[in-house]
Amino acid sequence: MTFVYHSSKDRIIRSREPVGSYRASIFNKNSFLCIPNRKRSRYDGYFVKAKKLWKILDEIRFDFFEIKDADKIVKCKNSMQLFFKFINISFFIDEPTGALLFESNTDIKMNFLFDIRNAFDQRIWGRHYEVEYLSDNTVAIHFVKKTDTREDSTQGQKEFEKFVVIKYNGHAVSNQRWIEQEYEYDIDRRSPEYKRHVFSPFDINATRLMIATGDSLDEAMNKIKARYKLFDKIKNLATDFEVERVSRFEEVDFAYASAKDSLLSLCSKDCMVAGAPWFFEEWSRDEAISLIGLIHSNELELARSYMMNILKNVYYNGKVYAKLGEKSHFSIDALPWLFNRVSYMIRFSDKKNIADYFLTKHFISLFKGSVINTADLINKFLGKSHMIYSLPHETWMDSTYGNDTREGFNIEVQAMYLYLNKLAYALTKDEFYKEKEREMRTEVVNNFFNGEILYDNLNTKLIRPNVFIAYYFYPELLSHLQWKRVFNSAIKALWLEWGGFSTIDKNSDLYTPFHTGEYPESYHRGDSWYFLNNIAAIAMYKLDRTIYSSYIADIISAGTKEILWMNSVGSAAELSSAGTQTSQGAFNQAWSNATYIELIKEISKEIK
Repeated sequence: MTFVYHSSKDRIIRSREPVGSYRASIFNKNSFLCIPNRKRSRYDGYFVKAKKLWKILDEIRFDFFEIKDADKIVKCKNSMQLFFKFINISFFIDEPTGALLFESNTDIKMNFLFDIRNAFDQRIWGRHYEVEYLSDNTVAIHFVKKTDTREDSTQGQKEFEKFVVIKYNGHAVSNQRWIEQEYEYDIDRRSPEYKRHVFSPFDINATRLMIATGDSLDEAMNKIKARYKLFDKIKNLATDFEVERVSRFEEVDFAYASAKDSLLSLCSKDCMVAGAPWFFEEWSRDEAISLIGLIHSNELELARSYMMNILKNVYYNGKVYAKLGEKSHFSIDALPWLFNRVSYMIRFSDKKNIADYFLTKHFISLFKGSVINTADLINKFLGKSHMIYSLPHETWMDSTYGNDTREGFNIEVQAMYLYLNKLAYALTKDEFYKEKEREMRTEVVNNFFNGEILYDNLNTKLIRPNVFIAYYFYPELLSHLQWKRVFNSAIKALWLEWGGFSTIDKNSDLYTPFHTGEYPESYHRGDSWYFLNNIAAIAMYKLDRTIYSSYIADIISAGTKEILWMNSVGSAAELSSAGTQTSQGAFNQAWSNATYIELIKEISKEIK
């Protein structure tokens, strides 16, 4: 049985009971490592980030023990230790280079299984490995990917090459062979391919080694030469973890600190990716929602640069593409989330007395111009209904199953654009926006509210947790008493006893209690999303923290448990099954981390 520990400079906590299925993981802005104790995924292993996401190692196998047999795992920032009776092994990630370091307390034989590729490229042909044993206990791998007519339109054309250099303090034995791996976790997710051949070039016996990668041999070698001699210093930096006291509960403190660390691991100087491993793109909505986490992490310069990038990508219709840089479908709600986060950062800067320094005239001008321009464009397309119409895939509930597309008028979208007109009026004092807000509010209340329930979509009239987003953006829509009725109806229809909300009424024919993986049946028709649970808790806290205290506490408890002790320990995952709490979807999801940070920060004064 395995116990999981989280460690900081001055504190350590342990799971209350043995953890079942988990991933011993380290997420860093330049690389990440995931080692499962049970069912493997083709997204487990060692990955590096260099413009794209590249997989390097599929697995490291050890003589005498398996990961699943660990007595305990200790997680601390960019490091983790695994203990097996008299043997303990440690992994570290060097933050500046993304290099992977390994150390053990005794000489251990390791078998390395390589699968060098673009993380999302599942082609099997045209993979060429060359191994060179260099002096001074160093081995280099040169990988070349060439096209193959069995999968491509050409034959033998070089697509890319990667170099991997390993330096160790023992000896290596060549054993070049291909090994077939099976990915049981992906079978459960209905995410093919389920098997793949990976390459085993050698075994290494050592107590210490470092793995570095590059687009050239010189790049990889320079990393090794510069960093291997600093092995002990890197170890110390990798375990230099501060845990802020934000509550009287140590688990909340550790989850809060871990969520901050995990969120920052998804950030580069250019963008924030939505999640690892398989949402490794810049999704405008996810990034906009997650900016709040950067603000609370005091990463204001980074948050501002991301904000400006989205502000510069507004399309002619007042929307942005769901994936920035790709002309796919639009996101109808990314800009309202962005404007909400910019407004918050302005207030945050005022409180910190840094507004004059931090909020440049150019930034403020860009923000105001974008708000007004977006409001004008959206109002232009409103038509006689005075409400916002959404196409399929434009809201955050962007999966379709059966007739459930969410096309039409959606409650959280109406609230967001009421907020936008309110914001435009505050910035301009132009009565036009105030009148638009009044007209739209009247229309929304008349169409969506029946006295007890706030409908999710006017076509389906289902109950969904988007009412909490609606309150979050525009509490002025209803009276205090009316909102309580709405929340009570939503809780009755959606509440899950483990501490979350279903994404659809549990009495609906579409309700699916267990996660169906890449098959979209459960995705927005049952699955409980951690980011939305956090938003719901914030909304309940603001509406009536006393009446809803038990629900808020259960959401915090479930979110804390998931971050610390489930799946990828130390990171907030994407979602859970509705029927029982699970940790599924992306192992490390930006908006799950960010909204947990926001929730704890919002109510920290109440849980101290």
